[in-house]
Amino acid sequence: MITAKNLQREFHTKMGIVQAIEDITFHIPEGEIVGIVGENGAGKTTLLHMITGLLAPTDGYLRTMRKIPYASRKSLSKDLAVLYGRCSRLHEQMTVKQSMELEAILYGVSKEEYQRKLLILDPLLNLSSILDNHKVQLSLGERMRADLGLLLLRDSKLIILDEPFLGLDAMVRNAVSEYLLELTRQNGTTIVFTSHDMQDIKSLCHRLLVLKKGKSLYYGSVNYAINKFQSRRSLELEILGKLPDLSDLPVKRYQYCNQHLTIDYDSDCLSTKVIMRHIMEQTQVRSIKTNQGGLEEAMQSLMRKEE
Repeated sequence: MITAKNLQREFHTKMGIVQAIEDITFHIPEGEIVGIVGENGAGKTTLLHMITGLLAPTDGYLRTMRKIPYASRKSLSKDLAVLYGRCSRLHEQMTVKQSMELEAILYGVSKEEYQRKLLILDPLLNLSSILDNHKVQLSLGERMRADLGLLLLRDSKLIILDEPFLGLDAMVRNAVSEYLLELTRQNGTTIVFTSHDMQDIKSLCHRLLVLKKGKSLYYGSVNYAINKFQSRRSLELEILGKLPDLSDLPVKRYQYCNQHLTIDYDSDCLSTKVIMRHIMEQTQVRSIKTNQGGLEEAMQSLMRKEE
Protein backbone atom coordinates (compact mmCIF):
# COMPACT_ATOMS: atom_id res chain seq x y z
CA MET A 1 0.00 0.00 0.00
CA ILE A 2 2.76 2.48 1.00
CA THR A 3 6.47 1.86 0.42
CA ALA A 4 9.35 4.21 1.26
CA LYS A 5 13.05 3.53 0.70
CA ASN A 6 15.79 5.93 1.84
CA LEU A 7 13.21 8.71 1.80
CA GLN A 8 14.44 12.25 2.37
CA ARG A 9 12.96 15.73 2.46
CA GLU A 10 14.86 18.93 3.11
CA PHE A 11 13.80 22.55 3.30
CA HIS A 12 15.91 25.58 2.42
CA THR A 13 15.51 28.35 5.00
CA LYS A 14 17.27 31.57 5.91
CA MET A 15 19.11 29.58 8.57
CA GLY A 16 20.30 27.01 6.04
CA ILE A 17 19.14 23.55 5.00
CA VAL A 18 16.77 21.77 7.39
CA GLN A 19 16.58 17.98 7.06
CA ALA A 20 12.93 17.28 7.90
CA ILE A 21 12.99 13.60 6.84
CA GLU A 22 16.26 11.69 6.69
CA ASP A 23 16.79 8.27 5.13
CA ILE A 24 13.52 6.61 6.20
CA THR A 25 12.55 3.14 4.95
CA PHE A 26 9.29 1.30 5.68
CA HIS A 27 6.45 -0.65 4.09
CA ILE A 28 2.82 -0.43 5.16
CA PRO A 29 0.79 -3.44 3.93
CA GLU A 30 -2.81 -3.19 2.81
CA GLY A 31 -5.38 -3.52 5.59
CA GLU A 32 -3.15 -2.46 8.49
CA ILE A 33 -3.38 0.46 10.90
CA VAL A 34 -0.02 2.16 11.46
CA GLY A 35 0.67 4.90 13.97
CA ILE A 36 3.34 7.54 13.44
CA VAL A 37 4.60 9.03 16.70
CA GLY A 38 7.26 11.49 17.74
CA GLU A 39 7.79 14.80 19.46
CA ASN A 40 6.74 18.08 17.84
CA GLY A 41 9.05 18.75 14.91
CA ALA A 42 9.92 15.07 14.44
CA GLY A 43 8.71 15.09 10.82
CA LYS A 44 5.32 13.38 11.18
CA THR A 45 3.25 15.89 9.19
CA THR A 46 5.98 16.30 6.57
CA LEU A 47 5.94 12.54 6.02
CA LEU A 48 2.15 12.53 5.68
CA HIS A 49 2.37 15.39 3.18
CA MET A 50 4.73 13.31 1.05
CA ILE A 51 2.56 10.19 1.29
CA THR A 52 -0.48 12.18 0.12
CA GLY A 53 1.41 14.08 -2.59
CA LEU A 54 1.37 17.57 -1.08
CA LEU A 55 5.19 17.49 -0.97
CA ALA A 56 7.70 15.84 -3.27
CA PRO A 57 10.64 14.00 -1.69
CA THR A 58 14.07 15.55 -2.04
CA ASP A 59 15.48 12.07 -2.57
CA GLY A 60 14.56 8.42 -2.19
CA TYR A 61 11.71 6.17 -3.30
CA LEU A 62 8.05 6.59 -2.32
CA ARG A 63 4.93 4.88 -3.64
CA THR A 64 1.37 5.25 -2.37
CA MET A 65 -0.97 2.63 -3.80
CA ARG A 66 1.78 1.94 -6.39
CA LYS A 67 1.76 5.55 -7.58
CA ILE A 68 4.19 8.44 -7.23
CA PRO A 69 2.14 10.61 -4.85
CA TYR A 70 3.13 14.14 -5.91
CA ALA A 71 2.69 13.22 -9.59
CA SER A 72 -0.62 11.40 -9.08
CA ARG A 73 -2.59 13.54 -6.65
CA LYS A 74 -5.75 13.61 -8.78
CA SER A 75 -5.92 9.86 -9.33
CA LEU A 76 -4.96 9.12 -5.71
CA SER A 77 -7.77 11.32 -4.38
CA LYS A 78 -10.38 8.79 -5.56
CA ASP A 79 -9.18 6.19 -3.06
CA LEU A 80 -7.52 8.44 -0.48
CA ALA A 81 -9.21 10.30 2.40
CA VAL A 82 -7.21 12.74 4.52
CA LEU A 83 -7.97 14.55 7.77
CA TYR A 84 -5.61 17.04 9.38
CA GLY A 85 -6.96 17.69 12.87
CA ARG A 86 -5.82 21.31 12.92
CA CYS A 87 -7.10 22.11 9.42
CA SER A 88 -10.84 21.68 8.86
CA ARG A 89 -12.39 20.83 5.50
CA LEU A 90 -15.71 22.40 6.46
CA HIS A 91 -16.79 25.27 4.21
CA GLU A 92 -16.97 28.63 5.97
CA GLN A 93 -20.26 29.71 4.36
CA MET A 94 -22.04 26.36 4.61
CA THR A 95 -23.70 24.39 7.35
CA VAL A 96 -22.24 21.00 8.29
CA LYS A 97 -25.07 19.32 6.37
CA GLN A 98 -24.35 21.37 3.25
CA SER A 99 -20.62 20.55 3.48
CA MET A 100 -21.44 16.84 3.70
CA GLU A 101 -23.84 17.02 0.76
CA LEU A 102 -21.17 18.80 -1.31
CA GLU A 103 -18.60 16.16 -0.32
CA ALA A 104 -20.98 13.45 -1.53
CA ILE A 105 -21.39 15.18 -4.88
CA LEU A 106 -17.65 15.78 -5.35
CA TYR A 107 -16.78 12.12 -4.72
CA GLY A 108 -19.71 10.51 -6.49
CA VAL A 109 -21.55 9.22 -3.44
CA SER A 110 -25.12 8.42 -4.49
CA LYS A 111 -28.12 9.79 -2.58
CA GLU A 112 -28.95 6.28 -1.38
CA GLU A 113 -25.38 5.66 -0.18
CA TYR A 114 -25.29 9.10 1.44
CA GLN A 115 -28.42 8.36 3.46
CA ARG A 116 -27.13 4.92 4.41
CA LYS A 117 -23.82 6.36 5.63
CA LEU A 118 -25.59 9.12 7.53
CA LEU A 119 -27.62 6.51 9.43
CA ILE A 120 -24.33 4.86 10.48
CA LEU A 121 -22.36 8.01 11.24
CA ASP A 122 -25.07 9.98 13.06
CA PRO A 123 -25.12 7.84 16.23
CA LEU A 124 -21.36 7.36 16.01
CA LEU A 125 -20.57 11.09 15.90
CA ASN A 126 -23.85 12.62 17.10
CA LEU A 127 -24.05 14.54 13.82
CA SER A 128 -27.74 15.43 14.09
CA SER A 129 -26.92 17.93 16.86
CA ILE A 130 -24.58 19.96 14.63
CA LEU A 131 -25.83 19.44 11.04
CA ASP A 132 -27.47 22.88 10.88
CA ASN A 133 -24.50 24.73 12.40
CA HIS A 134 -21.83 26.69 10.58
CA LYS A 135 -18.14 26.12 11.24
CA VAL A 136 -17.81 29.27 13.36
CA GLN A 137 -20.51 27.96 15.70
CA LEU A 138 -18.71 24.70 16.47
CA SER A 139 -16.44 23.88 19.39
CA LEU A 140 -13.19 22.02 18.67
CA GLY A 141 -14.77 18.67 19.52
CA GLU A 142 -17.85 19.39 17.39
CA ARG A 143 -15.67 20.45 14.45
CA MET A 144 -13.68 17.22 14.71
CA ARG A 145 -16.90 15.21 14.70
CA ALA A 146 -18.05 17.05 11.59
CA ASP A 147 -14.70 16.57 9.84
CA LEU A 148 -14.72 12.87 10.68
CA GLY A 149 -18.22 12.71 9.20
CA LEU A 150 -16.91 14.22 5.96
CA LEU A 151 -13.99 11.79 5.91
CA LEU A 152 -16.03 8.64 6.58
CA LEU A 153 -18.85 9.56 4.22
CA ARG A 154 -17.14 7.71 1.37
CA ASP A 155 -15.33 4.39 1.21
CA SER A 156 -11.59 4.88 0.80
CA LYS A 157 -8.81 2.33 0.39
CA LEU A 158 -6.39 4.53 2.34
CA ILE A 159 -7.21 6.90 5.22
CA ILE A 160 -4.64 9.38 6.54
CA LEU A 161 -5.38 10.96 9.93
CA ASP A 162 -3.22 13.64 11.54
CA GLU A 163 -4.28 14.11 15.19
CA PRO A 164 -7.89 13.07 14.45
CA PHE A 165 -9.10 12.87 18.06
CA LEU A 166 -8.45 16.46 19.15
CA GLY A 167 -11.20 17.67 21.47
CA LEU A 168 -13.22 14.44 21.34
CA ASP A 169 -14.60 12.96 24.55
CA ALA A 170 -13.76 9.40 25.54
CA MET A 171 -17.06 7.93 24.35
CA VAL A 172 -16.71 9.33 20.82
CA ARG A 173 -13.02 8.39 20.65
CA ASN A 174 -13.84 4.80 21.54
CA ALA A 175 -16.72 4.65 19.06
CA VAL A 176 -14.59 6.05 16.22
CA SER A 177 -11.73 3.69 17.09
CA GLU A 178 -14.08 0.69 16.90
CA TYR A 179 -15.43 1.92 13.57
CA LEU A 180 -11.93 2.31 12.12
CA LEU A 181 -10.99 -1.19 13.28
CA GLU A 182 -14.12 -2.54 11.62
CA LEU A 183 -13.18 -0.79 8.36
CA THR A 184 -9.87 -2.66 8.29
CA ARG A 185 -11.53 -5.98 9.15
CA GLN A 186 -14.45 -5.72 6.74
CA ASN A 187 -13.08 -3.62 3.86
CA GLY A 188 -9.32 -4.06 4.13
CA THR A 189 -8.91 -0.30 4.59
CA THR A 190 -5.38 0.89 5.34
CA ILE A 191 -5.13 3.62 7.98
CA VAL A 192 -2.13 5.78 8.89
CA PHE A 193 -2.49 8.24 11.73
CA THR A 194 -0.53 10.37 14.14
CA SER A 195 -1.34 10.95 17.79
CA HIS A 196 0.37 12.14 20.95
CA ASP A 197 -1.90 9.85 22.96
CA MET A 198 -0.22 6.47 23.31
CA GLN A 199 -3.49 4.85 24.37
CA ASP A 200 -4.93 5.66 20.93
CA ILE A 201 -1.88 4.09 19.32
CA LYS A 202 -1.97 0.97 21.47
CA SER A 203 -5.70 0.34 21.05
CA LEU A 204 -5.72 0.86 17.28
CA CYS A 205 -2.37 0.13 15.68
CA HIS A 206 -0.81 -3.03 14.31
CA ARG A 207 2.51 -1.25 13.76
CA LEU A 208 4.34 1.82 14.93
CA LEU A 209 6.77 4.21 13.22
CA VAL A 210 8.75 6.30 15.70
CA LEU A 211 10.39 9.49 14.41
CA LYS A 212 12.87 11.82 16.05
CA LYS A 213 14.31 14.85 14.29
CA GLY A 214 13.40 13.37 10.91
CA LYS A 215 14.97 9.97 11.54
CA SER A 216 13.28 6.62 12.10
CA LEU A 217 14.06 5.15 15.53
CA TYR A 218 11.77 2.15 15.22
CA TYR A 219 9.32 0.51 12.82
CA GLY A 220 7.55 -2.65 13.92
CA SER A 221 4.76 -4.09 16.03
CA VAL A 222 3.41 -2.18 19.01
CA ASN A 223 3.74 -5.14 21.38
CA TYR A 224 7.36 -5.75 20.39
CA ALA A 225 8.15 -2.08 21.04
CA ILE A 226 6.72 -2.35 24.56
CA ASN A 227 8.73 -5.51 25.27
CA LYS A 228 11.93 -4.16 23.74
CA PHE A 229 12.07 -0.63 25.14
CA GLN A 230 10.15 -0.83 28.43
CA SER A 231 12.36 -2.03 31.25
CA ARG A 232 10.00 -1.29 34.16
CA ARG A 233 8.43 -4.50 35.44
CA SER A 234 6.12 -5.48 38.26
CA LEU A 235 5.79 -8.92 39.86
CA GLU A 236 2.71 -9.84 41.91
CA LEU A 237 2.90 -12.98 44.09
CA GLU A 238 0.67 -14.70 46.59
CA ILE A 239 2.94 -16.40 49.12
CA LEU A 240 2.10 -19.10 51.65
CA GLY A 241 4.98 -18.73 54.07
CA LYS A 242 6.90 -15.86 55.61
CA LEU A 243 7.87 -12.66 53.82
CA PRO A 244 11.15 -13.34 51.97
CA ASP A 245 14.19 -11.16 52.58
CA LEU A 246 14.64 -8.89 49.53
CA SER A 247 17.47 -6.77 50.87
CA ASP A 248 20.06 -8.41 48.60
CA LEU A 249 18.09 -7.63 45.44
CA PRO A 250 18.24 -4.25 43.64
CA VAL A 251 14.46 -3.87 43.50
CA LYS A 252 12.98 -0.37 43.21
CA ARG A 253 10.34 -0.99 45.84
CA TYR A 254 8.02 -3.65 47.19
CA GLN A 255 4.70 -3.84 49.04
CA TYR A 256 3.40 -6.64 51.23
CA CYS A 257 -0.17 -7.03 52.51
CA ASN A 258 -2.25 -10.12 53.41
CA GLN A 259 0.20 -12.60 51.88
CA HIS A 260 0.33 -10.61 48.64
CA LEU A 261 3.74 -9.29 47.61
CA THR A 262 4.24 -6.75 44.80
CA ILE A 263 7.75 -6.02 43.56
CA ASP A 264 8.74 -3.22 41.14
CA TYR A 265 12.07 -3.62 39.39
CA ASP A 266 14.11 -2.71 36.31
CA SER A 267 14.54 -5.65 33.92
CA ASP A 268 17.79 -4.12 32.62
CA CYS A 269 19.30 -4.63 36.09
CA LEU A 270 17.39 -7.61 37.41
CA SER A 271 15.65 -10.54 35.73
CA THR A 272 12.35 -12.11 36.75
CA LYS A 273 14.08 -15.48 36.91
CA VAL A 274 16.59 -14.25 39.51
CA ILE A 275 13.83 -12.73 41.66
CA MET A 276 11.75 -15.90 41.56
CA ARG A 277 14.68 -18.13 42.44
CA HIS A 278 15.57 -15.86 45.35
CA ILE A 279 12.00 -15.89 46.69
CA MET A 280 11.28 -19.59 46.21
CA GLU A 281 14.44 -20.49 48.14
CA GLN A 282 12.88 -18.80 51.17
CA THR A 283 9.12 -19.43 50.94
CA GLN A 284 6.29 -21.10 49.03
CA VAL A 285 4.43 -19.29 46.23
CA ARG A 286 0.80 -19.97 45.32
CA SER A 287 0.40 -17.65 42.30
CA ILE A 288 2.50 -15.36 40.11
CA LYS A 289 1.53 -12.49 37.84
CA THR A 290 3.93 -10.32 35.84
CA ASN A 291 3.17 -6.83 34.53
CA GLN A 292 5.14 -4.31 32.53
CA GLY A 293 4.93 -0.63 31.76
CA GLY A 294 2.90 0.66 28.85
CA LEU A 295 3.65 2.09 25.43
CA GLU A 296 4.16 5.63 26.72
CA GLU A 297 6.94 4.49 29.04
CA ALA A 298 8.49 2.46 26.21
CA MET A 299 8.53 5.51 23.92
CA GLN A 300 10.05 7.69 26.63
CA SER A 301 12.75 5.08 27.20
CA LEU A 302 13.47 4.86 23.45
CA MET A 303 13.76 8.64 23.14
CA ARG A 304 16.15 8.83 26.09
CA LYS A 305 18.38 6.13 24.60
CA GLU A 306 18.68 8.13 21.37
CA GLU A 307 19.67 11.42 23.00
